[in-house]
Amino acid sequence: MSRRSSARAKGKAPAAAAVPMREVLEAVLTCTDGDGRQRCELFLQLPERVEPPERIFPSPLSSLPEDLAAGSKDQLRSDGTLPSMSKKLPTESTLRTWTRESQVAFWEQRRAAYNRVRSSCSRSQLCGSPSHQNGRPPPPPPPPPC
Repeated sequence: MSRRSSARAKGKAPAAAAVPMREVLEAVLTCTDGDGRQRCELFLQLPERVEPPERIFPSPLSSLPEDLAAGSKDQLRSDGTLPSMSKKLPTESTLRTWTRESQVAFWEQRRAAYNRVRSSCSRSQLCGSPSHQNGRPPPPPPPPPC
């Protein structure tokens, strides 16, 4: 096995590839705009590290509020459970027409969904939002080619 193929087998780039990368870096560093400013100026210094908030999610209520308006429309099945509302959430005005028991079942269903999302979202990922990865803002877009 030749040296070049053994380098590829280990996942390393051959030594010849390092020279073009150096040339690319020098080309990027020397690229200027019409006013003579460096195009790569935005990328020379990393943004300041922003610590994520201690609490990503607000604390949920421990129970449904007592003074919630309730109607007479029963949404519970014959076995006393509520059909899954995850695909289409009811509006606030629709919820006001439901019985208190239906509202409590809906509230428990949404709280369980909230807890599933909260537990699957790690603090370091911050919900996978690209603007919050690693607690840093997203990098600026690349400059147009020279």
